[in-house]
Amino acid sequence: MKTRSIILAVALLLMCSCTTKELDKTMALQLIQKEKDYPRILDYDVFCSDPAQAKMLLNSGLEGKGYVVILRTQKLKDAGNPLIVFTDKATPYLLPTSEKDKALNVQKVKLAEEILEGIISIKTSKDGKTATVEYTTITSGQTPFSILQTGEIKKKDIFRLFFAVRYRLAYRKETRHRISSLKNTVLFILIYFFNSLFN
Repeated sequence: MKTRSIILAVALLLMCSCTTKELDKTMALQLIQKEKDYPRILDYDVFCSDPAQAKMLLNSGLEGKGYVVILRTQKLKDAGNPLIVFTDKATPYLLPTSEKDKALNVQKVKLAEEILEGIISIKTSKDGKTATVEYTTITSGQTPFSILQTGEIKKKDIFRLFFAVRYRLAYRKETRHRISSLKNTVLFILIYFFNSLFN
């Protein structure tokens, strides 16, 4: 009986210490969603009091399309007041702006939305402590304000993300409690069996 108890305790200990959990596509998608907060909105800060921004919006043609009204002249006493005023047509593309930004006459506008498309590959290091995940995103729902973006907004993009594995049984921090409770359970079983051996 005592021999069986020892063998069972050793087997449990070996099972718990050797178990590793591979990073699969489902878990990688969940971790990327949580880390990068997809789908996410690509935005742009419009400095409504800045003459350079007013000129840029004027050149973009947004005033002609009815999204903004640009004040071309301003009296000296009105310096610092907005030169750019958004119309009702622009309302669906205006994003919430902090009080600090509002005080500086800054308005956030939506350019597009970036959506996580899928995982291309997962490569785990030989020691199992790190994993490299390549994934793709797609950009959709470009707004009229997307022309304000310097450079082209890519319709599809590839990213690489590195994960460090701190615990052998899990990739996520939330599982830390499960691991420690499992180790405590095994420890309790070992103590119980060793006590029964000597009593």
